[in-house]
Amino acid sequence: MQGFLIRFNNEFLDSTSPLDRTNIHSISNKRLNQLTLSAKEAKEFEALLKLLFKEFSETRHPSKDEILRNLLLAFLLKLEVKTHENQVQKLETANVNDETIYLKFLQLVELKKKKEKQIEFYTDKLIISSRKLSDITKRIGGKSAKQIIVDRLILAAKRILTFTNKSLKETAYQLGFEEIAYFCRLFKKYTGFTPTEYKAKAAKPVKTK
Repeated sequence: MQGFLIRFNNEFLDSTSPLDRTNIHSISNKRLNQLTLSAKEAKEFEALLKLLFKEFSETRHPSKDEILRNLLLAFLLKLEVKTHENQVQKLETANVNDETIYLKFLQLVELKKKKEKQIEFYTDKLIISSRKLSDITKRIGGKSAKQIIVDRLILAAKRILTFTNKSLKETAYQLGFEEIAYFCRLFKKYTGFTPTEYKAKAAKPVKTK
């Protein structure tokens, strides 16, 4: 059976990528993400992997790194979507244990992150204390519950800034922020860039050696 091994460092998916190490860790967590693919899905993933391999092996174009980066990003984003679908499906048959609580929390964050940013909303829904929830998320996902909420908001913001032409006001509103200034402070705290700086950086073509 033929397989693919993809190795890349943190710098290859730079700070403007809509994915970060948290998302990649979630995707690669084998204990949670043993995916079952349909024949159609398997062919789609295989086609992307073969194209990645072809560009890596054969391309000598000056923009090779940029091509590989975009193909890898497309593959990882597609994989993240499938991983999330897999987690939701598991909730339907899983027993009530810490892993189930963690998966349910991730599902709630994905659905409610734009409206509900306070940890109390999630602990009320899960009927669990904030301390217990953070203990579970740190043990399974390596992050506190609050950090996961913020990470998903920042990821959503990155995607809007990268892939749409929405204004800063529209972006903040879409993410449920009433104050643009607060959104800008939060975004810069966790990325090192203001939203405007990030959008400009993401729009620039990647220079290759």
